[in-house]
Amino acid sequence: MPGATLDSQNAIFTRYRGYLKLAAAIGIDPRLRDKFDASDIVQETLFEAVRDWDRHAGSSEEERLAWLRRMLANNLLDGVRRFRAEKRDIGRERSLEESVQATIGRIGDLLAAQSSTPSCRAMRDERDLRIADAVAALPDEQREAVILQRWHGWSLAEIGAHLGKSAEAAAGLIFRAQRTLHRTLAELAP
Repeated sequence: MPGATLDSQNAIFTRYRGYLKLAAAIGIDPRLRDKFDASDIVQETLFEAVRDWDRHAGSSEEERLAWLRRMLANNLLDGVRRFRAEKRDIGRERSLEESVQATIGRIGDLLAAQSSTPSCRAMRDERDLRIADAVAALPDEQREAVILQRWHGWSLAEIGAHLGKSAEAAAGLIFRAQRTLHRTLAELAP
């Protein structure tokens, strides 16, 4: 949308910010999160979007979201590459390399979401935006527990250990998060 006003750009970025944050949290293997921050990657993506808006933003919601998704994936890959170049601890290299590969695989999944009909993509994108906003509204620990379980496939014991809680406490966090998400998404359903 060349020539878009600053207000319309801000509205679009506000609409997609939650989605981008969730996509970054899903894309980064949790064991790498202390190496680079998903929020920084999202900020970098939005900065680039403002800078390049008139040249690349596209003319439809679908094109803009695909453009932002590609930029986010590229920035995640750049972060992984920087981390890979900086790591020096040979003893941890194998597990970190597995985390890097898991992150790269998730970024590929993020980009693969482009292969369907335009109407299916539009419906999926709208649903994904609603889910991302609902997940973003969860309390921090509930959000982290749901992301680790749903999108990273971690067990309750792994989630509990990561959060400094028991497996039972992790299960409680996930239960409350799912209950809130179901309620929120039911209220948002068209």
